[in-house]
Amino acid sequence: MEDECIEIGSDEAGKGEREGPIVVAAVALDGEGRKFLRARGLLESKSVPKKRIEELAGLIREVSISSHVKRVSPEELRELWNRGNLNDLLSIWHFEVVKEVLKDTEACRIIVDSFDRRRLEEAFSQIKGIEVIIESGADLKYPSVAAASILAKFEYQKSDKTGIKWT
Repeated sequence: MEDECIEIGSDEAGKGEREGPIVVAAVALDGEGRKFLRARGLLESKSVPKKRIEELAGLIREVSISSHVKRVSPEELRELWNRGNLNDLLSIWHFEVVKEVLKDTEACRIIVDSFDRRRLEEAFSQIKGIEVIIESGADLKYPSVAAASILAKFEYQKSDKTGIKWT
């Protein structure tokens, strides 16, 4: 059963791809929004047919309290990656998108799909007074993370529709 807590989920798409951007998204949903999206077939992006991603992204934008997407082009990534580990960069970007969403709403929990627990815990250690859950497979368990997964995947897929090759 869903509680009424405003929950912020964060996930990324494109990590490890040879072409295309890396996209990190955060989405704030209340209990009603989570129920509404689940009833309409919200799953994490890898489980959703490509043709439904755009439809779900539209629904997520309609019912979310707030969302923020960060798109990092391959050129930007190459420039930044020279200065650090990809997981360091991803942790920073997850924190940035969550911070942007927190400007619009108060939340009782933040959930991040884990790729490197230690780095994410370091990045999110600045958050006080809000429960932070860092969990592998969070996109399968938490609707807010699944919604972030869909928004990130939708933004990632835009390169296919515009004909832009992100190499």
